[in-house]
Amino acid sequence: MSVVRPLPDRPNLTQLRKQAKSLLAAWRAGDEQAVAQVRQLHPRGAALTAAGRHSLADAQLVVARGYGFASWARLAQHLRLAPRARALYSIDRIFQTTLDPAGEPGTVGQVLDRRLELVWQAHLDGHPAAAELLRTVGAGPHEGGLAYEDVREAIARVHGFAGWSAVAGHRDRPVSARFEAAVDAIVAGEPDTVAALLAADPLLVRARSPFGHRATLVHYVAANGVEPSRQWQSPRTAVPVLRVLLRHGADPDAVGDAYGGGLTPLCALVSSAHPAQAGVQADLVEALCRGGANPNGLDEDGIPLWTAITYGYPAAVDALARAGARVDNLVFAAAIGDPARVAGYLRAGRGGDGPPRSGQRIGARGPRLDPDRLIEYALAYSAGLGRQAMVELLLTASPDLSVTEPLWHSTAAGLARYHHRDQILALLEAA
Repeated sequence: MSVVRPLPDRPNLTQLRKQAKSLLAAWRAGDEQAVAQVRQLHPRGAALTAAGRHSLADAQLVVARGYGFASWARLAQHLRLAPRARALYSIDRIFQTTLDPAGEPGTVGQVLDRRLELVWQAHLDGHPAAAELLRTVGAGPHEGGLAYEDVREAIARVHGFAGWSAVAGHRDRPVSARFEAAVDAIVAGEPDTVAALLAADPLLVRARSPFGHRATLVHYVAANGVEPSRQWQSPRTAVPVLRVLLRHGADPDAVGDAYGGGLTPLCALVSSAHPAQAGVQADLVEALCRGGANPNGLDEDGIPLWTAITYGYPAAVDALARAGARVDNLVFAAAIGDPARVAGYLRAGRGGDGPPRSGQRIGARGPRLDPDRLIEYALAYSAGLGRQAMVELLLTASPDLSVTEPLWHSTAAGLARYHHRDQILALLEAA
């Protein structure tokens, strides 16, 4: 198992370019240490040194691989990340060293044992990346410190298992280096690499992670419901990556086991912060639906739209509406900002003829909705989504502002405050 050499303190690209230029100069001069470094770290090192070929791009690749990055582009990408994302990416790269070479599959048990030891040692060393990873599954610092057993339980949860005891029945599952390489390329945003991997092994596109969440490759595009170490970004090229997967036969409605089971890529996507922050969430929604994902959910219960609404992602809400999601209750009408439909529901009054299935509960298995409080729910979620015109319209129906919606148990003002909708919050507080 190789060890990733840590980057220097406060690294910057200029500093690393100088390293690559120094390596290139030493390599050209025939320095034995430099030549050995190229042979060891460059995938074509032996051929390059035998042919006497040298280039800055090759030297940069050697430098990048020495720090555990697959390419110079990935190293540069790492330096552009925010601190939390950089910490998770650091752990991700360390985790990749625990995989066996392609053609020599390890097992879930072997991989998790190795990762446990690496994270435990990193925790003992006070490595901030390890602390960030542990915090993602609720194993943050506490009085008395973390014990080995605490970290072991955390590693199981990081990989989608309920706990270390739940790993026991799955320890012999093979861990495919090719699947992990495809995930790596998806997270890095490399559609050409993904296409090449799928062309070499067409079965990968329908394969599942051996870890507890049982995600497919499409789930990883959503950056949700998978290992936190794989959720450090959504790349700008996420849509081309998704199109490659769909073109090769990926199931757009595959069901994963994260969050209690039943998680489709679409629901994972519309509740994920990373694609929203990267500005690709709406385009991914439309590409996924064009690829065959049901915008109304597998149970035809409107759960994708409910999910986007309750998580406060207006661009995803709009994209689902454009993709054909049914807008058949007051909450949905307000969420997409349709004043004519909202006015029609308000004229019908509370209760009316009774809401359709999508207006009876949040998804087939979610919280039930009080049919007499749909106006208040519509107000709350409109506030969270930033739909000011809808908030103003719904306030004309004299809603009870103390009513809480059934998922987060928040009032309209609470959701406006949480999502930083300051103008709407002021409007509600003045009502």
